[in-house]
Amino acid sequence: MCLKLVKLFFLISIFGVGQEIDLRVLPLRPHPERFVNNFSEEFPSFLSKKESRLLESKLSALINSTSNEIVIVIIDDLEDYEPWEYAMNIGNFWGIGQKNKNNGLVILIKPTEERKFFIATGKGLEGAIPDYTTNQVAEEVVGERYTRLHEHQQMISLAVNQRSIGQTHRALVSEVEGRRDQAQARLTGKTEDFRLVHFDATSQARPGDFVDLEITDASAHYLIAKELAHIKTRGGDVHEARTKQGPTATSLGIPTLRKPSAAE
Repeated sequence: MCLKLVKLFFLISIFGVGQEIDLRVLPLRPHPERFVNNFSEEFPSFLSKKESRLLESKLSALINSTSNEIVIVIIDDLEDYEPWEYAMNIGNFWGIGQKNKNNGLVILIKPTEERKFFIATGKGLEGAIPDYTTNQVAEEVVGERYTRLHEHQQMISLAVNQRSIGQTHRALVSEVEGRRDQAQARLTGKTEDFRLVHFDATSQARPGDFVDLEITDASAHYLIAKELAHIKTRGGDVHEARTKQGPTATSLGIPTLRKPSAAE
């Protein structure tokens, strides 16, 4: 029940270092202290009495067995503050968890908001409540985070490759590397730092040879270059000889029959 409820909510935040807010906008912690605190006027029955009692029991058992303290705060208005700021400051203001262990956690619920998740696990709880075991990250959030990570990685790769424009790199010519090499009349190789590079197929370079290239353009995944010099190698010689020889016959293990001579 507890996990199902938390999956509906939009924020989990471990309080720690962050920007302080006006404490006057924060609710006072009730006395006697409770783990489940509903300050919502719009949704006073957001949790049923049975659900609240169950959560109180489980969170009480948790703090008694681990000293980790988790509180749930349900509130209508964040006073224009970011959810993580509000939750973090409630944690500090209420003194959730033990200071020397940094083991307090606030679950802030704003029922009127569209579902959102923000998870930040403090060092004191990383071993006890890691993100992957609490299963609190909604699929759409995982997808959005992956997309942002992928876009960020693409930007970094593009920036690194663009810095190579105008530079000279030596590359080892590949036999089969780019899927569209033939269609785009290009050859492909790998630079000294293993980056994919494409250059004009009019080159006499053979797979296994080296080429010195000037980088003229770049994408996040590969470099575009023009050939400056071609360095033949024994690897290129072997490839050329193999190509001229053509395909070799495949033996099936059947012994060859010798034609009898006239004397026989």
